[in-house]
Amino acid sequence: MKKFLVIWAILPLFSHAQLAFRLNDTIPVTQYGNTLRMPWAGGINYPQWSEVDIDNDGMKDLFMYDRSNNRVMIMLNTGGNNPNTFVFVDSLKKYFPRLGGFISLSTGWALMYDYNLDGYSDLFSVSRQNSGIIQYQGGYGVNGYTFTCVDSVINYRYGTGQTSNVLASSNLVPDFNDVDNDGDMDILSHPTTCVGTYAYYRNNIKENQYPFDSLDNYTLVTNEWGRFGLRTGGYNYVRVEHFHDSSCAEPPSPMIQWNAGDLARRDDTYSAVKTIDLDGDGDKDALIGDSQAFNLLAVYNGGDSSFADMNLQDTLFPPSQSVNKMAFTSPSYVDVDNDGKRDLLVGNNEFENRRGLSWYKNTNTDAAPIFNFQTDSLYQPDMIDVGEGATAVLADVDNDGLTDMVLGNMRSTFAFNQEKTNLTFYKNVGSTNNPSFQLVTEDFASTASLGIAGPLFPAFGDMDGDGDKDLLLGALNGVLNYFRNTSGTLNFVATNYMNIDVGNASTPQIIDVDRDGVLDLIVGEQNGIINYYRNVGTTTNPIFNAGPTSSPFGGVNVHAAWYVDGFAVPFLYDDSGDYKMLVANMEGNIQMFDNIDGNLTGTFNFVETLFSKDYGFRYGYNCSVSGADLNADNRTDVVIGLYGGGAQVYYQVDPFMAVNEIESISTFAFYPNPVTDVLNISLDKFNAKENYSLSIFNCVGQVVYTSNKVNQRMQVDVKNFSAGIYLLQLQSDKGNRCERVVVRHQ
Repeated sequence: MKKFLVIWAILPLFSHAQLAFRLNDTIPVTQYGNTLRMPWAGGINYPQWSEVDIDNDGMKDLFMYDRSNNRVMIMLNTGGNNPNTFVFVDSLKKYFPRLGGFISLSTGWALMYDYNLDGYSDLFSVSRQNSGIIQYQGGYGVNGYTFTCVDSVINYRYGTGQTSNVLASSNLVPDFNDVDNDGDMDILSHPTTCVGTYAYYRNNIKENQYPFDSLDNYTLVTNEWGRFGLRTGGYNYVRVEHFHDSSCAEPPSPMIQWNAGDLARRDDTYSAVKTIDLDGDGDKDALIGDSQAFNLLAVYNGGDSSFADMNLQDTLFPPSQSVNKMAFTSPSYVDVDNDGKRDLLVGNNEFENRRGLSWYKNTNTDAAPIFNFQTDSLYQPDMIDVGEGATAVLADVDNDGLTDMVLGNMRSTFAFNQEKTNLTFYKNVGSTNNPSFQLVTEDFASTASLGIAGPLFPAFGDMDGDGDKDLLLGALNGVLNYFRNTSGTLNFVATNYMNIDVGNASTPQIIDVDRDGVLDLIVGEQNGIINYYRNVGTTTNPIFNAGPTSSPFGGVNVHAAWYVDGFAVPFLYDDSGDYKMLVANMEGNIQMFDNIDGNLTGTFNFVETLFSKDYGFRYGYNCSVSGADLNADNRTDVVIGLYGGGAQVYYQVDPFMAVNEIESISTFAFYPNPVTDVLNISLDKFNAKENYSLSIFNCVGQVVYTSNKVNQRMQVDVKNFSAGIYLLQLQSDKGNRCERVVVRHQ
């Protein structure tokens, strides 16, 4: 059985006037006999990887940006020598600005590179106007990592002082590297005048002896870096069409200020380039993925660092096992096993959404890498990942008294070039107050063979009064698919239940809305509203009119500005005798409404936005929400389905207790960090009448120190601890707080 790291560290607590929720990523999940190492990481679709020392401990962590939903994920380096060294820590995303460009539907990009050589990785992303590059300077302060926007659009200079923006868009992704080996960061991007070539923007900081944090010192040297052009057209393999060519080299005259409207003719011919010295000869070669290609192309530089002239290609790179993805490979060059040599990670920018992250270990040197294939599913098997656009629902599916979890999806890649939609069933094998989920099947109710277009959204309830849970399945076409539970088996009955049709993207919930003892329906839809269908039949013979009883239900419309659609996902629940409703939307927000009981045809009261990208929750569009009491505390907890294919569980906590917890131990401090021999711990708001306990966990979750004798000032001897990262957990009567400490020995 795999060991897994238990992380309570700096878990996000969101406390509002009404409710407070805390992420719980300690609930165990097992699949195929293995305990998942980071089950609640949220899934991965189309990742880009960079290196950043996010906690300033001297070790490079991994920054992942998922282009499918503009989501940031941080994998913290715990000091080992394999990919499991890196562990997902959800709260670290809070340091990053909102990314992905101004156009909300764009699938953005984000990369990190230390452009000013101060030791802190800086951040680059598509500009707000979706036609350039925005630049953030990274740093580290008393409150952690910081990003300061220093350039809203990177420009280059030409002529007698004129400037124009370096072209980039949500699809046209640049490469940041010291292309000419002179010590400063240059940029390769896409020209608008040619297709299949790369524009080279040389940074002149070194030549002009400017400070390294100077901005906009770029010159467009050529629109055909390396003097080569790719084959263009609808091909499944990317390759070089011609070498030693200069037909597109000269920049256009006069220069053009590029804008989003200029990109239409370029965004359907995009490719991804990553410059690496592949052969150890001191100049930059290139790895290239293309929008329709299965392979990763290596192009070798026969020139030098000052004048790139490509003369050789390998269409089946790497030689150890060539890349073969469904389309548009995306290479990253990062060290994932802490051996001081950067490895090759190859993902997708489209289609492959489940097991598409390949790791090629660098078995030679960082200066002359040799990449050997290790796995085509790095990290994704360590987490719940059902493909793309996960919809997660909590319900006691098997009537054993424990709340289970079922996930639908938008689509899932089962095998090469084979996409399906399906339901995945995780049975709760824990207890009423300590859930533990175990994968039962990835084809629940035999949905994979039905060909129902996603997103699939399940809803459970006893529709025929026989004591077991039936299934209504929402889908892209807006109707409801009915599955009757017979002796514990869900059997498909009808594809258009009661002729209910909300247009597109039906997201049902089965619940007694009017509290008359029979189950009703509420159904969200793509345009952002919710429909209420009252059951005018009985518990054993439900009857719903094809038209809704009330629409939009409660006057709710969660269609956000700048978004094409709303994709409303409702979850109505009883909170101490009063109904409240949470509604997720395409923007990634989850809003709460009340004033529902006795007001079913009126307008509900908007209370607050509980979860939001702007508050640090990078869920992207098409997130879902559902809930149940998972820990028997009489509070409704929630599960959020993420577009990355995974889910996250948030326990509801007492908002007053949450505030007291913060006030009680918010000044819990420890030093030094890193520590070599003695760790000092202090509690400025220590209360001698409270019960405290202190525990320290190693990187595999084992308790290495525990004490119930906690004083306002105390010391812990760590000289016999192995070097590495540890979790420091302080518990009191009012809650707990965790922090991370690094042990190093001279």
